[in-house]
Amino acid sequence: MTSTTRKIIVDSRYFSSGNASNGTFEIPEDIEIAGHEALYLQSFHMIASWLSIDYSNNQFRIVEEQTNGVTRGRTISISQAPYDTDSLASQLQAQLNANDKTVLGTYSVTRVSSGDPSVASSASASSRYYRITLSGGGEEFLIPDDVELASSVFYYDWTTLWQGAPYDVNNLHSTNELFSFANPNGATTHVSNLVDLRSKHAIYLHSTNIGGLQSAGATAQMATCIAVIPCDVSFGGLVNFTGSGNPFDYIDPGTRSLRRITLELRSSKGDLIDTQNGRYICVFVVGNRP
Repeated sequence: MTSTTRKIIVDSRYFSSGNASNGTFEIPEDIEIAGHEALYLQSFHMIASWLSIDYSNNQFRIVEEQTNGVTRGRTISISQAPYDTDSLASQLQAQLNANDKTVLGTYSVTRVSSGDPSVASSASASSRYYRITLSGGGEEFLIPDDVELASSVFYYDWTTLWQGAPYDVNNLHSTNELFSFANPNGATTHVSNLVDLRSKHAIYLHSTNIGGLQSAGATAQMATCIAVIPCDVSFGGLVNFTGSGNPFDYIDPGTRSLRRITLELRSSKGDLIDTQNGRYICVFVVGNRP
């Protein structure tokens, strides 16, 4: 017998266990889903409460080259916070000039309006690139991108030759997802690509008990993904998602009797999103499959 319930409203404030990042919502009654029916995500609403720099992207790695030929790998842990472009530049500059620096020069981090190193610094809103300069000592540095960091050859050099701190090549937790550098060689100045402090361009909504494990993605965890919700706002903005209405955009339920829904919010890398106690509301509709 099919339940008369056609809509399931999930409010993460009322999870029976867990939290908004990973929690379980318990429905007061069993909902029967007939064989010709499926679930549709009708809407999702949430304040973007996650930080621009959090546990998943706070590691900035740099290779410092001294004039005497000594090279050292250095990992800088950026303080977790909701940064804007200027405050992150200030934080990065302070951390680069901390006591663990192995070169004699002084780092400066400025905003520029182009990837061209010759462009003058500017504080205008269009200055969305970082220029890092090491001056006063004649030394050079390089900033590896994620492809290099994930390379076993680079990792050997980093840990063995350059005495850098070990890290997980499969989960880099790198700031490169916000800004990275294309020049693979040592230099006194490096200019980043476009700085994008929206650390989450999309929210991947996962469920371990609905969806039938029918998704595929870059990580094994993607099998439980039931929806991808675009996020085009920065910290404090409102994420609004409304279902497309396409009848083929449905969730094939893994069960025909539904009482509990376990939901997770993950990034594209598969990390749980730390919502900083932020909450969300999503609505599922029970309807006929096409």
